[in-house]
Amino acid sequence: MLKLSPYQIEGVEFLTSKLYALLADDMGLGKTPQTIVAAQDVGASAILVICPAVARVNWRREFKVWSNYKEFTVCEKYSDGPSMLSIVSYDFATENYEVLARFAWDLVICDESHFIKEPTAKRTQAIYGKNGIIRNSARLWALSGTPAPNHVGELWAMLYTFGATTATYERFIEKYCETRPTFYAGKRQQKVVGTKNSAIAEIKTLLSSVMLRRLKREVLVGLPPISFGQISVEGTPLLDTIKLDMSRVRAQEKGLNFSIEAAESESDIEFILEKLGDSVSTLRRYVGLQKVKSVSDLVSMELKNGQYDKIVIFAIHTDVVAQLKENLKAFGPVVVNGKVSPKNRQKAIDDFQNKKSCKVFIGNILAAGTAITLTAAHQVLFVEQSWVPGENSQAADRCHRRGQDMPVSVRFASLADSIDEKVTSVLTRKARELTQIFDKGE
Repeated sequence: MLKLSPYQIEGVEFLTSKLYALLADDMGLGKTPQTIVAAQDVGASAILVICPAVARVNWRREFKVWSNYKEFTVCEKYSDGPSMLSIVSYDFATENYEVLARFAWDLVICDESHFIKEPTAKRTQAIYGKNGIIRNSARLWALSGTPAPNHVGELWAMLYTFGATTATYERFIEKYCETRPTFYAGKRQQKVVGTKNSAIAEIKTLLSSVMLRRLKREVLVGLPPISFGQISVEGTPLLDTIKLDMSRVRAQEKGLNFSIEAAESESDIEFILEKLGDSVSTLRRYVGLQKVKSVSDLVSMELKNGQYDKIVIFAIHTDVVAQLKENLKAFGPVVVNGKVSPKNRQKAIDDFQNKKSCKVFIGNILAAGTAITLTAAHQVLFVEQSWVPGENSQAADRCHRRGQDMPVSVRFASLADSIDEKVTSVLTRKARELTQIFDKGE
C-alpha cells in the first residue's frame, strides 16, 4: 500500500478525532486518500460516500489503493440498492434519501461538500435535513477545497448541522453577510452579495472547531507556480454566429451535417435576436459561440508550433464544447460534460493523461471541474467561465495538483470590446473575499 505524506497523516489524525469535520485542503492535496485511511482507522464498516457523478469511479479506484475494503457498490440507479460501502452521486442521494436514511451508517462522506449550500434546496434537505441521510449516521466528514464558493452564507447549512452555530439562517446572514434588497416573484427579499469584513475573524473562529485546511504553498514546496491571465479574442460576427447555430439545430433535427450556407430565413433570425434581449443565458451562450473560432485557431497554432504538448479547455454550454471539439479534431480531443457516462468520462481522462495523440481535453466546468486529475497538461484555457469564482478555481486546479512538474498557465478568453472583458474583475473581487477567510488572510 502507498504511504501518506506527513501532512496527510496529520489530516487522518484530525478526521479520526472528529465526529463532524470539514477537511478543506487546497485542491490537489489528496483529501480522498486521507479520508479513506481515516475511515479504516476508526473502524467504519458501513460507509456512504456522496460525491459528484464524475468522481464515483475515482473513489472506487482510491478505495482499492488505500484500503482493505473489498465489497462496495457504486449506485447509479435505485435497483442497485446500497451496500455496506456505497458510492453515490448527489442526484442519487437526493432522489433516494429516504432509503439511504434507513441505514445506520458508521460514516457519511460528502465529497465536494459545497454542493450542499442552499438551505431550502432538495439536496440539502435530503442530506442535512431533520429526516435526511446523516440523521442516522455516527460520523459525517465533509471535503471541499472551496467550502463557500460565493460567500460565507453558504457555510450555514454545514455549520448548523455540525453544531458549530445555533443561529437561524436568517440571523446568520444578517450577522455575517452583506445584502441588498431585491424582488423575486413580486416579493421583497434580501440578496446576499458578499461577506462582511467585520465578520471574518468570527467566521474563522467558528470554522476552527471543525475545519482543517492546508494550502499547496505550505505543504508542497516543490509544486510549480500557477499564473492567471486574460486574453481578448475577436468574435465571429453575431449574425453569422446565429445563422451557424440555427443551421446546426435544423440540421440536427433532420440528421444532416450543417454549414453556414444552410442559414434559415430572416424572420427566424429576427426571432432569435428578440430572444437575446430576454435571456441572459442565451446571450452568454452566443458570446461563447462567438469566441470558438478565434480560440480554436489560437490553440491550433500553439499546438502546431510546439508551444506545449497538451491543453485543457473549459466551457459551459454544450454547443460551445461540441464546436470546439469539431474545430480541434486534428488533435485527438476528448470531451467530458454532463452527457458523458461515468465509464466514458474516466476513459476520456485516462486517454488524455496517457496518450500522446490526445492533445486536447475539453470539459464542462461543472462536469469536469472537480475530483479529477489532468496533470498531463500545464496549459488551461477558459472559453467561458462560471459566475462562481470557486468553480473556476477548482477547474484550473485539475492541472495544478500533485504530479504536476511544470508551471501552470491559466488564461481566460474574453470577447474583445464587450462586457465579457469586465466579468473577470467581478469574479476576482469575490475570490478575494473568500481567500481572506480560507487562505489565512493572505
